[in-house]
Amino acid sequence: CAVYMGIKTDISKVYLVGIALLGVAALIAGSAAYFALRPPPPPPPPIDFTKIKNKKIHCEKLDLSMLIPVEWEFISADTAKKMFNEMLAGENNLSELDKKRTEIFRDILQSDGGYIFCDFDSIFADNITVQASPVKAKEIAERPDEELRFLIKGLLQKLEYRSQIYETKRTTRFGIPCIEIQLSAESSKIIMLHCIFLREEKPFSLTLAAKANTYKQRLDEFNSMLATLEFGKKN
Repeated sequence: CAVYMGIKTDISKVYLVGIALLGVAALIAGSAAYFALRPPPPPPPPIDFTKIKNKKIHCEKLDLSMLIPVEWEFISADTAKKMFNEMLAGENNLSELDKKRTEIFRDILQSDGGYIFCDFDSIFADNITVQASPVKAKEIAERPDEELRFLIKGLLQKLEYRSQIYETKRTTRFGIPCIEIQLSAESSKIIMLHCIFLREEKPFSLTLAAKANTYKQRLDEFNSMLATLEFGKKN
């Protein structure tokens, strides 16, 4: 057990539900280097999905597919785990904190998701995490908003992220109950939107993580991507 804000909790439950609620791996996927005090680059022009070439990605175990611009790249969870292992084994001067975070992200990453990289900025790469939920949809749906926020804060505290939760909203997308959580990390340098799709079978989440100065346009692109989401179609 562990104590968060004076309340005794089961750490395994905090991890499982916290992971289900938050695509924390999106932070390390971008780049820990961004958290140094460096000026952000100018935002690139937004992408109009109706006027560009795109490609379809498919997550077979999640039974979903969607279109992304050809400029974006999808890396499977298995490939990401291999990269995390190489980061930990290599001589890349990771701080002790970055090693700790990378080990946690590697260990919790499910095999039926991955990362979509929207750019390849050397400071922080805007990205979208596709992640299966390790917790049943019913269990998440039945928890009140204040408990969800508490679990997220507990996990972020464990990972030593300075964060702020802006909004928790329950809505419906594609006829599926959805919980949307908007928050910031590392003193508002990174803004995230976490969407949990509470399908009875195969619940999953999509998490956008972007630099503060590119977040608005990435959010427009994220919503355009969601409009192409299909279930049970590979081709």
